[in-house]
Amino acid sequence: AAQADLDVLLSQSSFYSTDVSIINVAELEFATSLGDKLNVVNADVTITQTAEMDATALQAVMAKMLTVTGDVVYNSTLTPTTKSSFTNLKSAGSLNVNQTGGGNISLPNFTTSTGALVVTGGATTLTVSLPKLVSAGTFALTAAKATTFSAPVLAAHDHSLTINIADSGSIDLSKFTYSVTELGVAATSTAHVLTVNANTLTAPVFKIGKIVSTEVASVSLPVWEGTSTSTFTDATTVVLPKIKALGGNLSMTLQTMFPDAKSVHIVGNSSTSTGSTPVTTEVSVTSLASPKLETLILGGTFSSVSLTNDSDLVTLTVDITAEDFTLDNSDVVTAAIDMTAAAASATGKTSVTIQNNTKLTSMTVNKVDDLNSLVISNNSDLVSVSFPELNSATGTGAIATIKDNDFKGTVTFTSAAGAAVEAGSLASTSGLVELGDFLDSVITKRTASVSMQVLLDEATVVTKLGASSDATDYALVNLQTAVSTTVGAIGAKKEAKAWTLATDGSGTANISIAGDWVFVNAAGARQDITPSANMALAAAELASSTAVTRAAALGLDLSTEVGATVGSITVSFTATNDSATVESNIANAATASATAMTANQYATLTIGTNTVTATNTDTVGGIATSLVNAYNAKYATASSLYVVTDTASKIVISVAAGSGNRAHNTAVSISTTTASAVAGVADAILGYVIGATKATTDNTMLGTDVIIRLQDREAGNTFPTVTIPSTNASLALTSTLDYATATTADGYAGNAWPGDARGIVEPYFVGTGGTTTTTGTTSTVDRTSFL
Repeated sequence: AAQADLDVLLSQSSFYSTDVSIINVAELEFATSLGDKLNVVNADVTITQTAEMDATALQAVMAKMLTVTGDVVYNSTLTPTTKSSFTNLKSAGSLNVNQTGGGNISLPNFTTSTGALVVTGGATTLTVSLPKLVSAGTFALTAAKATTFSAPVLAAHDHSLTINIADSGSIDLSKFTYSVTELGVAATSTAHVLTVNANTLTAPVFKIGKIVSTEVASVSLPVWEGTSTSTFTDATTVVLPKIKALGGNLSMTLQTMFPDAKSVHIVGNSSTSTGSTPVTTEVSVTSLASPKLETLILGGTFSSVSLTNDSDLVTLTVDITAEDFTLDNSDVVTAAIDMTAAAASATGKTSVTIQNNTKLTSMTVNKVDDLNSLVISNNSDLVSVSFPELNSATGTGAIATIKDNDFKGTVTFTSAAGAAVEAGSLASTSGLVELGDFLDSVITKRTASVSMQVLLDEATVVTKLGASSDATDYALVNLQTAVSTTVGAIGAKKEAKAWTLATDGSGTANISIAGDWVFVNAAGARQDITPSANMALAAAELASSTAVTRAAALGLDLSTEVGATVGSITVSFTATNDSATVESNIANAATASATAMTANQYATLTIGTNTVTATNTDTVGGIATSLVNAYNAKYATASSLYVVTDTASKIVISVAAGSGNRAHNTAVSISTTTASAVAGVADAILGYVIGATKATTDNTMLGTDVIIRLQDREAGNTFPTVTIPSTNASLALTSTLDYATATTADGYAGNAWPGDARGIVEPYFVGTGGTTTTTGTTSTVDRTSFL
């Protein structure tokens, strides 16, 4: 009775658990006979619409389907066919609509695909509509002739999304955004990519993720936080008001991201992490010869803005907080910039550079103060500048260079010609007078060997007696102290110093050269790195191309080596030579047997290229002691890199930590021989273990730490002060090498210098017969009292 009831229920249910295939007329007729059983299909559905099929009947069958737990594939490749559609289908395991035969595509009730959603249109597919689509596993749309695509409620999506429609088409993703839960922060947001081809993209809530856009003419993403690898190849106007450096510094390169843009508007936002040591990350903007950029609007906070060789740039609107601003070789005629100098980084080097702008006639830079560097040069039509708030310099090594513009003025002396202390005044509309306090501050903080010039391009000079004359490139400030350097021409050496550094994947490290840090953030501030626990990877990270370039700029060549802090290795002799448990002098000694040696049989210990032979009938403790005694008798302390001791009847081989990685990869081996005088005697039987196991793979001495090596770029130079702060263990390597003393030379009297990092650390040596060179010209002109 129960079975009968179940049969009735099943016969009446809207449920079907067998794959549905409709690829011919007969299968269509069978599917039609299933009726409401197709409401829920707990299997796969495959439909290929052909011209022979009754389109009305097929539409009726497809309309029955509400839910399919498996994969759904619909193919319609013949252009004349009247297209059917899933008018009521709400969800599927996956859905592939392949309508290359054309016709508009509509899935009016489809909401969810746990797997892939693939939609392909044809030559007459003009619209693709998914008005209720909420989520899909992966999603790709190709409909090259479609003019509209609409998925207005598609929201959180944790996979890449590709939408390819007509170049003139429009895409509606009104609620689309990547899931923050999935992506975390912007540092990982390139894991998923939104790829679109259309003229118009509507995505007002798209916040985190990478975008690859073609044909989109006007980019307006009101909450998008940006990624440096996104591209908008055909955009002519760009408005991005919420760009944010979340999870790491964000560098935006305009000519790469927006190569066709005529107008770009970006608002930058910094981000500060939480925790015991908060880190602030910032946005930087760089434009290097953006081919069509005419208008640039920048607001918000940036680490730096660098605009170089944008020859079409004529309109510039800037209201920012930043550390550095550069305008170089533009077509800007007049500019008013509001720039608040950002809180000084560890270097304290904030800057404004205005140079090579041949059409620039005037420039005002409001709000900025406490600059470390001001450069205004080679602006041939520039007659005036204004920095209303700039009255002091900041940081060490401050500099100001103002020359080769079109600044004019009259210098009137109130002191006699040639007076020890000059007195006078400057009358000029160039803006130089108002910079007097700033220039005074620069002079007190500048580096004496670096040239500082402030020049009037055209000057009328009036003496105390009233005589007048004209001058060009008239120096208001021209300060520099020449530097003489003696370099050894014969035998001079480039000094090198080195440090070992333990790396465990969690400890941090940095390198300071004369007060400047090798590892810095985009703002130039110290930013320690966390080297990998993998020694080789850590060495590569510590000598990255960026670090090598930065160290070179500071006068040192940076390199790394692996294998420092070489650990000791033990040779233990055993009473049996069973190769199942120990190493043996007898190949494939699979059967345990007692070890035995006669007085005419010998064991040989080899450490790298050093080797000794000894005999002892005690094959455990005795042979260990004999080999150690033989080694130490042959190799005195000074002539061996290795320290060999007999500890508890075992041979322990170690090296001094100060030797760096000289012993890294040194092989240790044991072998036996029998004297020819006792020919015919069975070979010695000797069992032993080298290292921690019987495997031969650990018969090598290995280091565990990285070596950081810094070498002067020029022979004979004085090495700058270097520190390597780290939360992990580190050791400064040394060498007793003295090039002026023969007894310290490499190879002297067989000395192996076991405690030295020979070949890694190279001491200073100026050489003999050195030559003196002079850099720069001493100049002492300072007329800032005239301002």
